[in-house]
Amino acid sequence: MRNLLKKIMVFVVTVAAASSSCAGTRNNDSLSDTLLSAARVASSKDDLLSILDAEPKALKAAGDGAARDYDRLLLHLRPGTVKMYQDRAACKEVEQEPKCQKYRLVAYVRTLGIFVVAKLYYESAEYIVLDDVSGDEAILRSFPRFSPSGDHVLVLLMNDEQLGFAVQVWQRSLHKFSLEWSGSPYAEGGMYTTYELVRWNKENVIELEAETRSGSIESRPVKQFYLHETSHSWKVTNTPN
Repeated sequence: MRNLLKKIMVFVVTVAAASSSCAGTRNNDSLSDTLLSAARVASSKDDLLSILDAEPKALKAAGDGAARDYDRLLLHLRPGTVKMYQDRAACKEVEQEPKCQKYRLVAYVRTLGIFVVAKLYYESAEYIVLDDVSGDEAILRSFPRFSPSGDHVLVLLMNDEQLGFAVQVWQRSLHKFSLEWSGSPYAEGGMYTTYELVRWNKENVIELEAETRSGSIESRPVKQFYLHETSHSWKVTNTPN
């Protein structure tokens, strides 16, 4: 009888621990989504100060996954190693501010195994996505949007000084990131074609909108389209299937 009671108690404790872990994971997901959403909005407005000031919340949410040591950002990878990003010395001197380069944690998305770090310059920003196992990184020229699994990353470039207006899809394979596809769909007809993510519910199908600004301010046709993953790359289509 005592053995039966002992087994029941062990089972109850195990279930309670599992429930607590699941609740913690859900809370982390929700908080990570909130942090990413706020940073994405700030990025779209070039509000670098908000991204800079939001790091304490990101560090708190990351728990033992990340820490700040003065001008160094420390990311604790799953194998037990540490990835370090250090601000430039120029950031300490007001007259050297144009040469300043800072790193700030945006979010640690534990369920996807990805850190997102803002690489902040004097008047612009890039974003680093980092695998929490290998430490492999990709430096993106605009804010990242993630597929359901986190193994694909969407980047929408708006008036980028190098690429102009474009859509990029990055892939993570074997814990390494690489650029898988880049293009400017429906951009032939106007000076500016901006892109917006509509939804990304399936790993291999991305729904987007392209808005073209032609000569007239009132003339802004919007084109809905899809990116489908093929065996070799991604294909632009007009239908979801």
